[in-house]
This record gives sequence, structure tokens and C-alpha cells, in this order.
Amino acid sequence: MNLYKLHKDPHSLQGFENRQTHVPALLHKSMRDKQLTDHQLKKITKDPTLALEYARMRKHVWAPGEKAIATDPLTAYTYAIGLIGAPWPPGEEAIAKNPRIALAYDVNVLHTAFPLGEKAISKSEESQLIMHGTSKIVFLKENPQ
Repeated sequence: MNLYKLHKDPHSLQGFENRQTHVPALLHKSMRDKQLTDHQLKKITKDPTLALEYARMRKHVWAPGEKAIATDPLTAYTYAIGLIGAPWPPGEEAIAKNPRIALAYDVNVLHTAFPLGEKAISKSEESQLIMHGTSKIVFLKENPQ
């Protein structure tokens, strides 16, 4: 899924400038084949997008990359809904910083109030539409491939 195409302002997203080269083909192949050097693994554990991609390729949570994943709202949300399938407290601080992702986490993962994200959610356009009953919002959902 290309999230850059779904976002209103893709230029504001982390990694947009490097979207075509962010995961070089050889690194991607190494990740897929699980034949990574120590240097490659170290690089992956420090980058939220690469760490998430590696965990997704493994189809399992990946503890060494969780620290990096937890720093970015979208990667933390995607990790929680797509790999853990449950609330993920280590990523909630980052998730709470983005109104739309916090609202999606609230609805799609927690299924209840998200106190840490309430401030951001209350300022989001989507939450205003929901409060007034006029929303036909499509929440971010992980594509379960």
C-alpha cells in the first residue's frame, strides 16, 4: 500500500523525499531472504520505516526494531494494528501526536477512549465531524496481506 498517495499532503510525511530509494533493492532482498549483515541490521533497528518493513516481512513482531517503530505515529499504529493486533503502549506517545492516527488507533485498536490522544483528537477535523454526526470518514486500516 502506498500511503503517500492516500495522504492530503504527502510531502509532509517522514521519508517522502526518499520514498523511491529508502529501501534499496539489495537491502530489501536481504531483508526478504533474512540474510542481513550486522551493519544492515543495525541500520534497520534505527529507522522506523525499515524496522516496520522488516517486521512485516518476518510476519512477526520484532523486538530489536520496536524502539525505532515507537518513535513515529504511522509506523507505531501500523505495527499495533498489523502485527500485534492489539494496543501497543510503547507506541502510544508517538501515536497521540497525530490527530488522525490517534483517532484511528482509538477506533480501530483500542475500541475505547484513548486518553493520551484526546488532546490531539479533539483538535482534528475528523473528530469535529463525528461530534456533529456528519462524518463519512474512512479510518486508516492495515491491509492484512
